[in-house]
This record gives sequence, C-alpha cells and structure tokens, in this order.
Amino acid sequence: MTPAQANTLIHHFAQKYLADLLPDIVFDTGIIADYDTALIDDWEHKVALLNHREQMPSIDRRKSEQQRYLGTIKRALWNHQQVWLSYEGRENRFPFNCFGLVQRDQQFFLVGSFGNDQDPVLLSVRKIVALALTPEASIQPAPDFNLQDYASFHLNQLQEPLLAHIEIEFPLHLLSYVKAYPIASASDYEIIEHNDYFTLRASNVPDSLRLRQWLSGFSEEARIIAPETLRKLVNSSLIDELTDLYNRRFFDHLFQREIKRYCRDPQYRFTLLSIDIDHFKKITTRYGHDASNEALKQVSTSLKKLRDQDAIRFSEQKFIILLTETTHQEGAQVVAERIRKAVKTIQLYSENAGEQIPLTISIGIAEFPTHLPERLSTIDTQTKLDSKTIQNLMVAMLKQADDALSRAQQIQDCYALATGLDLDRKGAMNLYLPDAIQKYWPF
Repeated sequence: MTPAQANTLIHHFAQKYLADLLPDIVFDTGIIADYDTALIDDWEHKVALLNHREQMPSIDRRKSEQQRYLGTIKRALWNHQQVWLSYEGRENRFPFNCFGLVQRDQQFFLVGSFGNDQDPVLLSVRKIVALALTPEASIQPAPDFNLQDYASFHLNQLQEPLLAHIEIEFPLHLLSYVKAYPIASASDYEIIEHNDYFTLRASNVPDSLRLRQWLSGFSEEARIIAPETLRKLVNSSLIDELTDLYNRRFFDHLFQREIKRYCRDPQYRFTLLSIDIDHFKKITTRYGHDASNEALKQVSTSLKKLRDQDAIRFSEQKFIILLTETTHQEGAQVVAERIRKAVKTIQLYSENAGEQIPLTISIGIAEFPTHLPERLSTIDTQTKLDSKTIQNLMVAMLKQADDALSRAQQIQDCYALATGLDLDRKGAMNLYLPDAIQKYWPF
C-alpha cells in the first residue's frame, strides 16, 4: 500500500466514524488531492463496524442543533476560545471555558468551567439552549486535570436514590447484547424470555447517568414498564405529554405484538376497550379548555391506577385499553365496570362557573378475533402476516369497538359489547347497563 492510499483510507474512515469528535479543519485541509473511490468501495466490502443502536431513531428532538453546537465546541477547543453558553434551567447566558468533549452511548457532554473559575463541571450538550464563540481566550484546566478520569467518575455518580425495582421489555433480537452488557450494580437480576420479546427485571439499581444513557441508546426498542420516571425519560416519544399515558404510536406496537401471539396460538384472545368522555366538547364550551384538560388528566389518572401498562390516549378525548390474555368477554366487562365506576367518583369543580362538572364515560368492547367482520374472520396463522393485513385487522377491530361505543353513548355512562360472529347479524348490540344510572347534565 502506498502512503497516498493509506492517507485516503484514514481520511475516509475518520470522516465516517469520528466526525463528531474531530474539528472540522481536519476535513477541510484538502490534503487528499486524488480521492481513490475504488479503493474505498473495495475496503468497505471487507470491513464493518456494527452497533445495535445504529438503526434506532434518536430520542434527541434537537439533533440538528446539537450537531451545530458540537461544531462550535470543537472550534473552541481547537482555538482555545471561550464561549457564551445558555443552558436549561439558566436563562441568562454565561462565559464558559471548554476543557473537553466526551461521547458516551451516542450522547455528548461538555466539560469545562464558568467564567474565571478553573473548577470543572460536566454539562449535557443536548441541554444547551444557545452557544456562540467569544474572542476571549479560554482558561485552561489545572495541570493535573484528566478528562477521561473526570468524565468516567461523574457519569457514573448517582442522580437519585436506588431504584427499588426496574422492569424493561426488549425485542428478542437484542437478547445477546443485553446479556453481554448487563446493568451494573443491580441485585436480583433476571431475564425472562418470551416468544418475540424478553423482560429484564432487577432490584436496587443505581439511578446513574450511565444507566439512563444505556437505556436511551435503545430508544423505542426498550419499553420501560417500571419505574415511571425512567419511562418518561426513555420512552418520551411513546408517551402523551398531557396525560402521561401511552400514545397512538405505542398502540400500534402493542396491537402488532398481540397479533403475533394469536398467530402462534389461535386459541389466544385479547380485547379492546374504546373509551370516550361523554359530552367532552360541551365541557370545553361551557367550562373552558383548562377544565377539559383537567378532565382528561383526571380520567387518565384513574386509568393509570387500574391499567397502567395498556391504557392509551388514542385521540383528543378517546382512550383505548388493550386487555391481553382475555379468556372471556365477561372479564372485559368487569374491567369496563371498574373503570366506569372509578371515573364517576371524580370530583371536578369549575371555579369560573361555580358548579360541579359532570364527568362520565362510555365504553365499547370488542374481542379479537371473535368480533372481526366476516371478510377478515379467516386468518391464516401458518403464514406470516404482512403489515397491510395487520393494519386491516387493527382498523377493523377499532371500528367494532367504536361501533359498540356509539351504541353505549346513546345511553350515557354505560358500556356495550360489539356484535360477534355468533350473535345477532342484524347489527344489534348487547348493552350492559349498570344498575341505578343517575346523573345530571346541565346542557
């Protein structure tokens, strides 16, 4: 290999894999006159650097801004310049000396000091609000400062007390990685394998930055079952911001998983509950948006207490609960009645109107596959279902549950069962009306 060929390979792979950590000037020097693309293409077919996170979407909503900040930080480090910095929780900008840039698990951290101080601090780049170079020279760290040791120590310090229990669900293809890189300093560490996924359970886990970064690297592929604090952090893209319930995106994931379970076991059943707040638009009109938002939050709190892992805010005032392993429709009706009663006990008062806000719900129930329409009732469980077929099944089941919901809403504060294949084909629905329904609506 000639020196020119070696230079070409080094430059190419440095730009491909180390661009975030090297200053832009390294790639702007123009030292490679003849870029040997044939040599690069040949070597690309002979080597590979794989990472299980490479295809995962980033949880950082400001990724483009972060890349811009990284470029400014690297220029400041290269030229020994001070920067103006604004950070989450600190509205005013402040002068900052850059000592070093650290990358860990696809997240970046800036180490430096404030103003004329030499004592180092560690900041998360994704929490930077604004960043700009200044003409001032940066103060340098103490002679005995070691970036590697400082970052390793501070990224593993406890942020909060020990987490008594964590439970995380992963897709099965990540099993070997999670086994090879277990969570450190945890007790009662257990991995439970299922058919298409596995569950990790552990106790007394230090809630360190290291743990959070490890989980964040999996993005949506790691579903945090407990605790809720980690769920909001790691699964933020699957959580509804107003209610803290799972959102529509998560419902799609959950439905597909249950369809796969049915294909493995045709005797398997699951049920959808479609839940709607009665007269929601009238609540907004009469009492205002703050009142209707509070109604959503209160109903969501009741759902979380009863069905934390399968309660979903599907649309504005509509919620879906996917009951897994439903062995009979009566079981779903018991759950529906518990939810209905829990919501009816909510005390919601309007200060502006000076009166109690009536808050009740109606619920539609549909069981899979019992209540599928005839055109979709024959499912070939021996063949892997394509995404279009799964989508059609999901739409059909949602419609069945919604049709039952519409029937229930004709007699508010109740629940209805969708028409099944073995029931009346004329479109009638079985209504399950709670005893002694009494309520007052001032509309």
